[in-house]
Amino acid sequence: MLWRFAHTGDRCFEDEMEELIAYRARLLAQAEEQLPRLQTRLRSFNLDELHAPLERGGWSPHQVLAHLRDVEQEAFLPRFRSMLREQTPLLPYFDESQWMEQHYDQEEDPEAMVAAFAAARRSELDDLRAADPQGWSREGRHPTQGIRTVQWWFEYCVQHTEEHLRQLAGISPDQHPTAASE
Repeated sequence: MLWRFAHTGDRCFEDEMEELIAYRARLLAQAEEQLPRLQTRLRSFNLDELHAPLERGGWSPHQVLAHLRDVEQEAFLPRFRSMLREQTPLLPYFDESQWMEQHYDQEEDPEAMVAAFAAARRSELDDLRAADPQGWSREGRHPTQGIRTVQWWFEYCVQHTEEHLRQLAGISPDQHPTAASE
């Protein structure tokens, strides 16, 4: 008689896989839910607020939007695509400070920045939804982060966006994310 499921410890492999797939579905939903939140956050700023630093010496909401868009387009999306298509690719380092210094345009339309962020995020979501469960475990080599999986990078991507959404909402990083409602 053949065993239908592989067992690891006391738990069935199929149960663990279903749990992992459910976790990834929640992560995808969270990433998708960040898009309308970013739109809402953008609309909460008037023109003066959009270009005023959020904190002394810090970025303005406009700069945060540019940063989110740039990191999504120039770092996260290319990393996911490389890892899903290549065997353990070398993932380039993205110097966000240098990029901002060389490419930031304070006159850029913030709606266009959010639209570009959303387009990159939707491409990521499409690629990850199309990936089989093993695709999420594919790895890439990064100069500072080392060898990491698609799942690790996507968790990092979602967490990065969440941090900046809280920043735009005026919530300090040390506050618990559920302490404020959006």
